[in-house]
Amino acid sequence: MIHLDRPANAIRKLLRQLRRPHLLARDPLALRLREALNASTCREAIELLVDRTFAGDIVGERLREILVRCDLQGQKATAAAGGMHLSLRQFFRCRSDAMEALAVAIEQLETRAAGSTLSEPSLYCAHCHQPIAGRRLRMEETS
Repeated sequence: MIHLDRPANAIRKLLRQLRRPHLLARDPLALRLREALNASTCREAIELLVDRTFAGDIVGERLREILVRCDLQGQKATAAAGGMHLSLRQFFRCRSDAMEALAVAIEQLETRAAGSTLSEPSLYCAHCHQPIAGRRLRMEETS
């Protein structure tokens, strides 16, 4: 399991290094992500992680778009907020939520890989980080 001592700081640093590929290629967290996701580059691993974290979630699509615009495409926060029709205050709230969801996804990454041999995968909410599928299935089986 990948454990982040200071999740918010670790995610900010990781995303900041997308603009400096020579530092990203040496970052221990980026290298572990590349190995865990079987990606060819650290940048590809981060892109894959962002896509997987917010896949299939309507609310998560906004969070994904914020990360794509600012971190992957390099837009300034004011331009991204304007393009998404958000106030800067709301934009930064959503950005904080997106980083928190990424931190949870990273911490659960190796757990999911190890637990993939189990018949019942766990799904987690991008906002509250609680398991949603595993409990519901077990409750329905007992009824």
